[in-house]
Amino acid sequence: MKPAYVAPVSLFMCTLAVPASADWQTDANVTLTSNYLWRGKTQSDDRPALQAGIETRHTGGGYAGAWFSTIDNGEDAGYEADFTTGWRFQAGPVPVDTGLIYYAYPIAEQNSDVGESFITLGPDALQIRYALTVWKEDRDGDTHDQYLALGGDYPLGDDYGFSWTLGHMENATDSDGNYQHLALGLSRDLAERGVLSLGVESNNADDDRHRNRPRLVLSCQWNL
Repeated sequence: MKPAYVAPVSLFMCTLAVPASADWQTDANVTLTSNYLWRGKTQSDDRPALQAGIETRHTGGGYAGAWFSTIDNGEDAGYEADFTTGWRFQAGPVPVDTGLIYYAYPIAEQNSDVGESFITLGPDALQIRYALTVWKEDRDGDTHDQYLALGGDYPLGDDYGFSWTLGHMENATDSDGNYQHLALGLSRDLAERGVLSLGVESNNADDDRHRNRPRLVLSCQWNL
């Protein structure tokens, strides 16, 4: 295990050790998806992925979570572990979610871990999200990649929903790595058992073999 991976694990284990009370709530889920897409690009080589997540949150707005997924980038097959800590609150009429994410790749041959700060503004119907890379394990060039996205999530009756995201990725090291992506999705709530979703997503990244070609993604999430 790489040394840089220890700190976020320790932070998350401390969070799980918080005594259960009415002020704390914990949720967990498992997801099977036909393709793990992150910001428009496949992280599973256009193959299925198994994912799991857990989040503990306080009524005051603070929260911490961990999320895991199998990955395959064509060279290093393994898994990704993301650790998040943040704070959700109201700034007047505007909902705010801000925090830090640590993306860890424990068994990757290359130094791939990344630290990122983020802020999301607005209600579910219209949100803007900004993320800034603040640390890279490989320390190759400028670390400050940026991501800006606009999106929304809308209920369609009692059990169905529609979502969209339009995002722009800015590569600080190589401008040829800049790209945009668009995602559209339909979802159906499975009572309290989980969510079934079908989405389509496309990007214009130069290094993507499916550039400008839509990808269909079917996912099923089970609540634990």
